[in-house]
Amino acid sequence: MPSPKQVYVLYPSFLSRQHPHFWSGFGAAAVGELLKSFGARIPLNENEIALGQSLWQAYKNSDLEQLTKLSAYQSAALPCLQPVVQAHTDRFPPEGGKGRPERILEEIIRTGAGDFQSVFAAFSKREPIYGFGDVQLKAIYDRVRNSVI
Repeated sequence: MPSPKQVYVLYPSFLSRQHPHFWSGFGAAAVGELLKSFGARIPLNENEIALGQSLWQAYKNSDLEQLTKLSAYQSAALPCLQPVVQAHTDRFPPEGGKGRPERILEEIIRTGAGDFQSVFAAFSKREPIYGFGDVQLKAIYDRVRNSVI
């Protein structure tokens, strides 16, 4: 049986694994940045790959409790795991509450940023961990705006 292929994780070269920040992806990266990031890729070990599979199953099953438990795993290759899982679980508050994205959008709208482009820019700057595209955020924005106005 052939050995499995190595799996790697890539981060932009300007991110520090000790102090990760969130970015909007590799879409706007120049070829040099992509090559530099590829050169600094981090191999995932068997435990990290198994963790990824477990995280995916918990995510697909909307098992927020299991996602939270799995996010406690410490890995230099996955330094953002806990805050990313926390941000995801914050989207689903207890019955009757509002999720973190909705609460943040309400705050932004109440400060006077009413048009969607302004709100999108403010949300993206304030909550880059979500990485929402305009279509994703627009659906939440429309729902929130109708309840705030």
